[in-house]
Amino acid sequence: MGAGALHAARFRAITAGMIVFDKNRRRLLMDKAASRFDRADFLRPLIERSIVERLCDIRRDFPDVLCIGARISADFIRDLATLKNTRRLYVLDSSEAFLAQCAAQAPAPDQCAIIPVLGDEECLPFGETEAQFDLILGAATLHSVNDVPGTLIQVKRALKPDGLFMAAMAGGQTLYELRHSLMEAETALFGGASPRVMPFADMQQVAGLMQRAGFALPVVDHDVIPVEYRNFSSLLHDIRAMGEGLCLADFNRGYRPKAFFDAAQAAYAAAFTNDAGLLRASFEIIYALGWAPHESQQKPLRRGSAQTSLTEVL
Repeated sequence: MGAGALHAARFRAITAGMIVFDKNRRRLLMDKAASRFDRADFLRPLIERSIVERLCDIRRDFPDVLCIGARISADFIRDLATLKNTRRLYVLDSSEAFLAQCAAQAPAPDQCAIIPVLGDEECLPFGETEAQFDLILGAATLHSVNDVPGTLIQVKRALKPDGLFMAAMAGGQTLYELRHSLMEAETALFGGASPRVMPFADMQQVAGLMQRAGFALPVVDHDVIPVEYRNFSSLLHDIRAMGEGLCLADFNRGYRPKAFFDAAQAAYAAAFTNDAGLLRASFEIIYALGWAPHESQQKPLRRGSAQTSLTEVL
């Protein structure tokens, strides 16, 4: 099965309510990675800077903010407090280790109060009247959610009218080189392959999910970040340090000998080595933005209300 088919299958599965990701394994991987995350956090400052730049284009303060995902830096929290007047920042994560780290790096309470919330992003612990947010951020966590449509609907309900949702999540081009190399090696040695890199959404799928959830004025764009590695082991080390090891609920957990990883490394080097002899790896970050509906927002004109014929213009 090709990479595109894997992505399509994943989104058919989440639409049907099937379990794609093992959430308990996901939590264990994150807790284990917390102590070494700083060694592989080169994506975090890029993502946080992009989020802040997008927020600064919006001339509005966001006093009450929910951040889904605790892998955020002290600089990012201070930017929210100083640039967007955030006074209360709720941080939700299933990893106690990352929540503890986030709380420890909080700025002064009079700048921004940090409220850690231990929970699952697929079941937000906020009722429609109990917690209303000006802004909800998805900080690089929604790519491992089973029920993406359900999560987005909960997010929209937790926003104040005309509140903003902004998410950054891994996209379909992420680690396509690794996915290709592992599948090629496993097929050559065992006559078949099982998924060994998580399937990710593409821009079109994310845009469709935003519209399906009922967000107003949705906007989706992306960045592709190229990274170079000296060897195959360094790439795998970074993936584990990020807490992004494989957490699929259904994959072949059978033993794979060293020959398998040697073959994958050879396939990777043959197809994805640059002129300097370094291995190329791609990380696609999809940014999605949408608003909770409000009567003050722009609305499309009624069909048939145009005053000029397109035929005359052309």
